[in-house]
Amino acid sequence: MATEIHFINCGQGNMVLIDAADGKAFLCDCNVTEANAARVIAYLKHVLRGRRIAVFICTHRDADHMRGVNRIHRAIGIDQVWDCGLPGGNPSSPEGEEYMRMRRAVPHAVLRGGTTGDYGATRLHILSAADDGLPDDCNAQSIVIKVEQIGNARGSAILTGDSDVSTWKAILDRYRYSDILASEILLGSHHGSWTFFDVGEDGYYYPAHVRAINPAMTVISVGPNVHEHPHPLAVQMYKRHSRGSQDGHRVWRTDQDGTMMLQIHERDGWTLSRWQERNVPMLPPPPPRNPYAGLTLADLAGWGRPPLPPPPPPSSGPFAGMSLADLVAYVPPQAPPLPRQPRAGGLPPGLLSALLADAEAPPPPPRRSPGGLSPAVLATLLADTRQPPLTGYPPPAPSVSGFGRPFTARDQADALRGFGSASWIAELLRDRNRG
Repeated sequence: MATEIHFINCGQGNMVLIDAADGKAFLCDCNVTEANAARVIAYLKHVLRGRRIAVFICTHRDADHMRGVNRIHRAIGIDQVWDCGLPGGNPSSPEGEEYMRMRRAVPHAVLRGGTTGDYGATRLHILSAADDGLPDDCNAQSIVIKVEQIGNARGSAILTGDSDVSTWKAILDRYRYSDILASEILLGSHHGSWTFFDVGEDGYYYPAHVRAINPAMTVISVGPNVHEHPHPLAVQMYKRHSRGSQDGHRVWRTDQDGTMMLQIHERDGWTLSRWQERNVPMLPPPPPRNPYAGLTLADLAGWGRPPLPPPPPPSSGPFAGMSLADLVAYVPPQAPPLPRQPRAGGLPPGLLSALLADAEAPPPPPRRSPGGLSPAVLATLLADTRQPPLTGYPPPAPSVSGFGRPFTARDQADALRGFGSASWIAELLRDRNRG
């Protein structure tokens, strides 16, 4: 099965759900607040469909990476906790105490860099965590994970937490002679902070890690804040060093693009889609229109109230304003017919008739187009590829794709050019005569 990674719009914080190929769910960081709790929990329940979260991974113990974890545990359930073992910047904060209660309530483990784990076709590489050679700082010690689909060489994502330049210098030293750092999707570190590139000297920055990753797109998890996140120079660096998707996108942000879902295909490529947040219940339902709504049994019996008026007649609908005689002869409206579909085998009717007519025509001139097709057939093929898409179906969610794009009409035309020889057309005619 494919691997799905959900970059959840949680405001100024980080929250990533990894839906592994074997059905296990990993929640990397958490930032659930009073303002977003209903929306975020509804989204998690929609994706998990009754499953529990197998592991909560706390990249480091800052408030915006563990806030509200007990809400998730009460609403969905968490089986284990993984972290780097270091206290955060303020262990006595309400978020820190809440996380430690959660950590003591379930089994927990401290991760080390250089380890891997396979969950079906999903592989988790722990690139950095609890490194004794790094500064004693929760951001520098932040867990860095690469999520990979086994069998898909171009399908992976790196989750950076709040890691900084010192973290990535150690990672590059560890994997200096390996291509393990190359990844298609990069989660911008520390909500787009300049600490991912800053070396502490004016005019100098560190680009070696983002060049080694060579991402196609960068995702930044950020919300309204007073820290100048994302830093304009960091966004500029991500745009400069991201190759771009097939649609030309380089950087997406949760504060502008909302929640996103990355699907890493089983064999090749990936698709990153914006989630249509209107599908997640965010507002209370509208008040009922029934004129008797909210009345008690005593009200209906007429105690202490004037008699209730009869229910209003229908003001809309297919039978509004119609008499009994009209209903006797009533014919319900018919839905418009769907667009004409191509014939079985994938050949549009216009293309098939052109092929048959071309085979009965006089011999073509000596000069023929590549692939053996006559100019008339080739023109028909090209015209079919320029036809507008079928209408009458709901449009897909806006998305950008990697190398795993679907098979299109132009791909079909390219394939037909290779099989458009005279012998192929003659065989097609023989099949027609047999039928």
